[in-house]
Amino acid sequence: MHFIGAGQLTRDAYHLTINEMELPGSEEDQKNIRTAFLDKFEERFKEYMEKHLDSHDRHLSEEAVDASIAFYASPVGEEMINASKIINELGEKLGLELAKAVFQDMANILEPYGDSADDE
Repeated sequence: MHFIGAGQLTRDAYHLTINEMELPGSEEDQKNIRTAFLDKFEERFKEYMEKHLDSHDRHLSEEAVDASIAFYASPVGEEMINASKIINELGEKLGLELAKAVFQDMANILEPYGDSADDE
């Protein structure tokens, strides 16, 4: 993950997604919703990254880590890093497009129901 920055790409995708979403309420309400969501996301993402790194520590030997570092320092490894960055960026863009489409689908599905929850 650290070689190709996938964690940062994931974080960026969530930030872009929430900033693109249509949210209820005033501009101030929307700002508060976005801030609350992103704060909660950052908290959960930090926990995720800690667990993810811990799994590397549990399942990779020091020898494997050293060999990986040597590989990624080589010309072929550098090519892999550079290509992975491009591939991951494209994947993140596609993932962001998917997330936007799914959230829009959800909004479209919910639209006929309006504010019926408020009526009860």
